[in-house]
Amino acid sequence: MEAEIAKELLRLMKNSEKEKEKRKKKKKEDRMREEERKRKLWEEQEIREIRRSLEQLDDLERKVKEMQRKVMSTELKIVLRKV
Repeated sequence: MEAEIAKELLRLMKNSEKEKEKRKKKKKEDRMREEERKRKLWEEQEIREIRRSLEQLDDLERKVKEMQRKVMSTELKIVLRKV
């Protein structure tokens, strides 16, 4: 009888250890998934910021070209008036 109780206790202890390991492994996996999720969010935000910056650059380039055209047009008008 005592041997059976001892065996059952041993089995329960082993199961408990296995459960602890499973929980520990799951917790580690969850933490890694969360870190990956945060990293992806950060990357997506960086990409959005880069795109926004590129759009701003494009807008500035367009404005510069437009101003250059206006300056050239004005210079041409001045030259034509002198002639």
